[in-house]
Amino acid sequence: MAQRKSETSLRRKLFVGLFIGPALLLILAFAYWPIISTLNYSLNSWNGISKEMTWVGFGNYLRLFEDPNFYNALKNNLFIVAISLLIQLPLSFITAYLVFIVNNKWAELAKVIFYIPNILSMVMIGLLWRFIYDYQFGTVNTFLKLIRLPDLARVWLTDPKTAIGAILVVIIWVYFGYHCVIHSAGLNSLSVDILEAAKIDGAKGLVMITKIIIPMLSEVIRVTLIISLIGSFQLFDLIWILTGGGPFHKTDVLATYMYNQAFQAREFGYGSSIAVIILVCALCATLIQNLWHHESSKGGHTVEI
Repeated sequence: MAQRKSETSLRRKLFVGLFIGPALLLILAFAYWPIISTLNYSLNSWNGISKEMTWVGFGNYLRLFEDPNFYNALKNNLFIVAISLLIQLPLSFITAYLVFIVNNKWAELAKVIFYIPNILSMVMIGLLWRFIYDYQFGTVNTFLKLIRLPDLARVWLTDPKTAIGAILVVIIWVYFGYHCVIHSAGLNSLSVDILEAAKIDGAKGLVMITKIIIPMLSEVIRVTLIISLIGSFQLFDLIWILTGGGPFHKTDVLATYMYNQAFQAREFGYGSSIAVIILVCALCATLIQNLWHHESSKGGHTVEI
């Protein structure tokens, strides 16, 4: 009897392993092994071509702290995070709330229009906005000339004073609709009975939003915050297409600076150390998410009017 149970248990383990094994191998090969390799490269000096690597220990990391371009890239990442959290997310929430209140076919059409940038490729978006910002034929400068303000015309993406601001406009335009749809889904999932009861108790306008809706949407808001935070540190393709990190590294973020060092300057070790910093930032964001979720789950949510 015991032998039969042992055989049954073994068969179950083999059956489970048959399905989990291939997926586990793929995760190890394409997720964990690249991380381990990157950590190894970051401790060496390597040009990415030769078979020989020179051990430098934490030399690449020490070099980061003396590199003004690294600090500039990190500053740009943090600036993008701040703009995303302080402007993009509140704007998308307000828009989603207005759509929720209107609640007609035009509101549904607005959500579709807002989401369109997310179904376009980043290459297409980058080329589109490069044309919009073009000095001679771009939409922005043409409009400024039409309203008799030609002195305000700029080479928006190559002027160090305006380049990062011009990129931020594009980032907000691209991801605004995505967060708007998430907030809309959260608003549509709210209990109508609770909202009606709150109205009867006298909650309306700002009180309704701050005391009723936002506490009930705390999990949705948390998700959008974390997505925005992690996405801001992973941002690469859009900036690379628009400016390539220029002019003079003024619009570099950590990902573009990493690519520049690894694949253009042929310093794979130094580029890998930047990649590790990006990984640490993403892990910190995930840790914040888990701590926040733990605290909110432990404390629960109370609604006061």
